[in-house]
Amino acid sequence: MTNISFISGTRADYGKIKPYIDFLVKQQNKKVSVFVTGMNMLKKHGLTYKFIKKDLNGICKIFIDKKFKEKNTALEVAQIIKSYDSYLKKEKIDFVFVHGDRPEVLAAASAAILNNIPVCHIEAGDLSGSVDESIRHATSKLSQQFLVADEKAKNILLKMGEDEKHIHIVGNSSLAFQVTSPSQRELDYLNKFKNYAILIYHPVTTLTSQFIENELTNLLKKLQKSNKEIIIISPNNDLGSETILKTYQQFKNHKKFHFIKSFSFSAFNYLLQHADFLIGNSSCGIKEAPYYNIPVIDIGCRQSNRYNHLNLNNFYHLDSLENLENIINKVDSLKTSKIKPNYKEEFFEKLKTIFTDEFFNIKTQKRFND
Repeated sequence: MTNISFISGTRADYGKIKPYIDFLVKQQNKKVSVFVTGMNMLKKHGLTYKFIKKDLNGICKIFIDKKFKEKNTALEVAQIIKSYDSYLKKEKIDFVFVHGDRPEVLAAASAAILNNIPVCHIEAGDLSGSVDESIRHATSKLSQQFLVADEKAKNILLKMGEDEKHIHIVGNSSLAFQVTSPSQRELDYLNKFKNYAILIYHPVTTLTSQFIENELTNLLKKLQKSNKEIIIISPNNDLGSETILKTYQQFKNHKKFHFIKSFSFSAFNYLLQHADFLIGNSSCGIKEAPYYNIPVIDIGCRQSNRYNHLNLNNFYHLDSLENLENIINKVDSLKTSKIKPNYKEEFFEKLKTIFTDEFFNIKTQKRFND
């Protein structure tokens, strides 16, 4: 039996890989394990490995990377390569799934290919902006199979010389996430908020700390004037995150701002579906919020080129904050009805045709297709 591994390096990627785990375990009876590392291990980001461990209990094996220590990103990649290499050998892994554009996936794909283990890259071919895009494409060049969101992502991989028969369009896997209801304790907290927006602002590694501080400070000052409660979720752990956290400290006593390190996956999903709008620079504004019909205000360059071809409803991109008040007023006047997309069956039907023995038995050696 093929021994399959997934890696989760952040609180966000788990929602993207869980539907694949569920399908492989519950519908194909595959042997699956999940290696949890990176941002999931950090207290200041909510120790989200605990959520993953709880959610996967009884479903598959879980390996917690207890050796992970926060350092600069380059050294974190080196740490993960070493830990993941040991895990691959000890568990005799035959096939690896990685997701997205985070440094952890580049580390995992590197360790796998150097052990002659094939890799499938989930959400390959997307455009991310910043250094993330380079990491995504580098990971794809280390991978043999690809699960992509749409035709544009497929075409990008074709331009990169990948073989069309190994590129599979599946859509957005996070919409197939089996969300459980938040706990009563979580609901008691979440239901305190009636008219609120969510702010998720991540660092952009190609921008200076001074620019990030200035943009975020300006954004928070403008949001102070809004009539909304603002639920602020901590950034990821990229270079520049300390600047963001320090900037938040200056606003911690403002009565409209509610600072959260992280939520459980079910609690965040509940929070997002009931929000009046999402603001910031998170990919959630492109990948999840539009499908729930939640208005999105995208700030800056972090998601450059990702939204142009999607024709998203109620999506507003601002290169600067000059017109922010007008956009917020416009969003406030919208009477959008919240929806929950019915995507699960379509997604899993596609996987039935993709996950064949041939898919998993692919060779690691590949060539550039001109």
